[in-house]
Amino acid sequence: MLYKLENYFEVMRRDRQTKRRDKERMTQNYLKERYHLVLERIQEIQTEHTVSNPYRDYFREIGKFIENMAELYQQCESGKYQTLSLEQLRDWNRTCYGQLEKEAYQTSYANPTYAIQQLGQEFGQLLSFLTAELYSLVSYAVEQQLEEFVIHLELFVELYNVFEQDVVSYKKVRDVIYWFESDYCDVLLPKRMKEIYCPQNSFGLSIVTKSNLNDLRYLYFYGESIGYQEEALAKKCISYSKEALEQRGDAIVQQFITSHREEDEKVRKDIIAISYQIGMESLVYYVIQKLEQEGFIPLIYRHPIHSLYKFEDGQKGYDSFLVDEPYRNDHESDESIYFDKAFLERKTSIIRLALEEQKQWIERFAGEIQIDSID
Repeated sequence: MLYKLENYFEVMRRDRQTKRRDKERMTQNYLKERYHLVLERIQEIQTEHTVSNPYRDYFREIGKFIENMAELYQQCESGKYQTLSLEQLRDWNRTCYGQLEKEAYQTSYANPTYAIQQLGQEFGQLLSFLTAELYSLVSYAVEQQLEEFVIHLELFVELYNVFEQDVVSYKKVRDVIYWFESDYCDVLLPKRMKEIYCPQNSFGLSIVTKSNLNDLRYLYFYGESIGYQEEALAKKCISYSKEALEQRGDAIVQQFITSHREEDEKVRKDIIAISYQIGMESLVYYVIQKLEQEGFIPLIYRHPIHSLYKFEDGQKGYDSFLVDEPYRNDHESDESIYFDKAFLERKTSIIRLALEEQKQWIERFAGEIQIDSID
């Protein structure tokens, strides 16, 4: 097993270093093979002693989190997750995000202050960054984004391999992170550009339009941190009459149309994004209906979940309340860990190409409706 995995990573590194991305190999079967191989390696970490403390404890704890996310991925893939009771979904949400809330965050490796106390200044900062990146696994699991899920597991194992060595340096650890972010820019950024401009196959839109919004379980299908605030907001929305929600939705859309009306417009701009707090879906549903009646195409996308996405684009997407606000503040500048001139040039060129690929949709993009209140 170990020999096979070492050969596997050797091939993966060689492919990345030479910038060869064989698209034909990126089949679902190939990704599943990588997934099972790397997950098996992560499971072995729990009983190994090849990494010294305090790093061993770190990799075991985060490895267990990854195993839980792998189970979440499998439950979503099989459809079992969508059949769970409300209390079971709450339990899953605590498994995903419990370490980011209130007192638990004080002793979480996602907290840079705690990570530095436990792991030292240099490695604490880097491994706290890694922890934050791995929280994106929750979203990748519910959306069934296998490639994104797999490459983050591989990043975890690559870093574990570094800490297995006799001599571990800040440069070695940072280099693994740097080349991961650089090499996979051309996977993550184009998908993000498609998500925020292309209205086809919108994950969030399907939740709003296809779920039973009277059943609070739908809140947990997003893969976001859900708590009493989101549930309370959803209950408040449900308490309003259909007529009241329709009137509010109509007012929101008409206000947007009035403020964005353009004369002599050569290209019909008919795509409108909607940003809102999770829990507002009963209102968002009628905003979507009204937009479609007016001939517009609604677009709903997730807030940024990866350090690569945290650039200023003037768009917010759907989000939960900031019950984990200290965590977000601590990691809002994570890109600085690997950012340099060469990375900037590569990222800029990839974004430029990705925007060109979405040109047909961008030309039709009319703007964004931000719903701040249901009243």
